Amino acid sequence: MLSHITLTIAKDDPRALSLRGNQIEYASFGYELDHYASTPGTLAESKGPDGNVAITFTPNAAENTGVTREVLSLSPSMNLPVKREQFVGDKSVSTETFSRVKLNDPSLTAKDIN
Repeated sequence: MLSHITLTIAKDDPRALSLRGNQIEYASFGYELDHYASTPGTLAESKGPDGNVAITFTPNAAENTGVTREVLSLSPSMNLPVKREQFVGDKSVSTETFSRVKLNDPSLTAKDIN
């Protein structure tokens, strides 16, 4: 019944943000690359307990969100992120998982990508 109603809001509108203030584009692989490349801090690589490659990012100073450490898990078979965790101290405050990612799906058309 309400499917014909369209609501357009700004990407920084509080109704469009996560509880930590993240915008929707934060959930993209491109954002991850840009974030780690443009934010001052240190990166360390290790093997996670699940066999994935764990990239630990520690920013020089806590960002506006207060995040003090991030761990990005990469699948060695796909070379893509499968999980991202953010921490404030030792407390996990955000976890994102990426699943059922398909690359070069033959059923996708140019219209799907645009």
